[in-house]
Amino acid sequence: MENNGRFMKLREQQRETRKNLIIDAAEMVFMKKPFNEVSVRKIAREAGIAPTAIYRYFPDKQSLFCAAYERDAQRLLKVVAETIGDGGELKIEELSMKYIEFFRKYSQSFKILANFTVDETISEDCTRMLNLATRPIIDQVERYFRRFQPEIEARVLARSYFAAINGALISYWKYPGKTDEQIWEHMRTIATAVSKIFTSYLETHAANDTAG
Repeated sequence: MENNGRFMKLREQQRETRKNLIIDAAEMVFMKKPFNEVSVRKIAREAGIAPTAIYRYFPDKQSLFCAAYERDAQRLLKVVAETIGDGGELKIEELSMKYIEFFRKYSQSFKILANFTVDETISEDCTRMLNLATRPIIDQVERYFRRFQPEIEARVLARSYFAAINGALISYWKYPGKTDEQIWEHMRTIATAVSKIFTSYLETHAANDTAG
């Protein structure tokens, strides 16, 4: 029985390794090509496996890319948590910079998220997976905002913050006539402006509460 348990654990580890290999390959392909030009065959070629092997882990291309985003969302959640720390001070600008730099590093993940945001063909299962992967990140920032001002609509404010930051990323991801570094410098400028707006909002409401 003990040997059977070890064997099952080893098989599960091997399955996770192969699954992550496929996700890695999908991300590599997606970095080079638009979503609609990415095929399971191209992903299989990148991974060095047969296309049929992918379907043992993912029923279709959508679910594969949702799994890729879900994995990166776990990484992003860790970045957000580490940046916020114990929440003793308001560090929205630092959080904004870490956020956009994360998606600069994992650009394929943001492209997946942006694509599925406007893709009307995305399945309910993938929509649910994306929401579940993103929600802990928003929850973390919501709790962070509430520490500084318990009376505000922290949920709405957190969603507004991410809408603003993601909007900047989508709006300026491709900036005609600009180099890659110029684009990201502009992103940082916009992120700084957004951060100041939300910082001022929280500080003003905290000051008003103190005065009252």
